[in-house]
Amino acid sequence: MTSTHENDARQHRPPNATDDTPSETPPTWAPVTALPSSEVLLAFFAGLRPLQDSYIVHAAVNLVACQQQYRQALLTLTGKQIGHQELKQASSDLVSAREAIETLIAVIDDTVDDRQQQQAIAPPSAPPPVPITGVPEGTRVMVVQTESIGALVARMADLWGLVLAAVATDEEPPEATRLAQLCEGYDCLVAAIESGQQLVLRR
Repeated sequence: MTSTHENDARQHRPPNATDDTPSETPPTWAPVTALPSSEVLLAFFAGLRPLQDSYIVHAAVNLVACQQQYRQALLTLTGKQIGHQELKQASSDLVSAREAIETLIAVIDDTVDDRQQQQAIAPPSAPPPVPITGVPEGTRVMVVQTESIGALVARMADLWGLVLAAVATDEEPPEATRLAQLCEGYDCLVAAIESGQQLVLRR
């Protein structure tokens, strides 16, 4: 059976997004694989790893293309001179990209929820230490979730595109620092979930 999220993602996916997403929703009894680290996601963003049969990985990679489409459409719409046809196309691209981003975020969050429920069955363990810039090693850190994993991955995908664009011009982009900070936060959340902690989203 094909999932609703998968159908929506295919409908709104940009032309340059991947087309080999998993074809079926895993049954409720099937084990959910461990959540990928930020290092693994960045490797997939860079094309350094072949895509694997993972909803999170495929959604994350597609988010890079969707974020780029969204930014390009927004740039076109805010240009000083734009024709009627360009306006119409850019508006359509903006809406479709936004819808695709929301759908892909939902795919990731649903998968994370499944993983969190699976990990809740096992006795909780201490999460592995995640290095955090400016925090001495061994310091106890309380993990507070203020946005969903899907939203975090979407921002990582957006910043990745900005970093690549800046690197092409031989600049040192501030987005690289922001991306590194997001990766630290993402890894802390993943470590907590994988250890069996039940995180509650706090806004």
